[in-house]
Amino acid sequence: MYDRKEFYFKVDNSHRRNLCERRICASPMKTYHVYILTNWNNKVMYIGVSSNLDERIYAHKHKLIKGFAEKYNVNKLVYFEETNDVYAAVSMEKQIKKWRREKKNQLLPKLSDSFANSLSSRPQGEIF
Repeated sequence: MYDRKEFYFKVDNSHRRNLCERRICASPMKTYHVYILTNWNNKVMYIGVSSNLDERIYAHKHKLIKGFAEKYNVNKLVYFEETNDVYAAVSMEKQIKKWRREKKNQLLPKLSDSFANSLSSRPQGEIF
């Protein structure tokens, strides 16, 4: 018998959803966010996935996460998308990362700066 992690990579989405319905996979009602951050002049983009968008944006703004986002001062949220399927979120992140810059830019006008910047100032746990 396969262990869970190995098994998930060998089946398609329909089987995975069946497993979730039988409560073999992780919590079914958790939400995941695919998000795009940029720097002050929108020259650098960072694409990521998080199960808690508020905490992740806070961490990026206060440089608590070491690496690319800290090095290039990427802390302005310009796009996010919510889903209940972690596999869909990771898949979307990988897909967006492969896109050319022009295609990524088409996503950006969907979220205003004032709303995006207010996300990190909301109390934790508040729903969108």
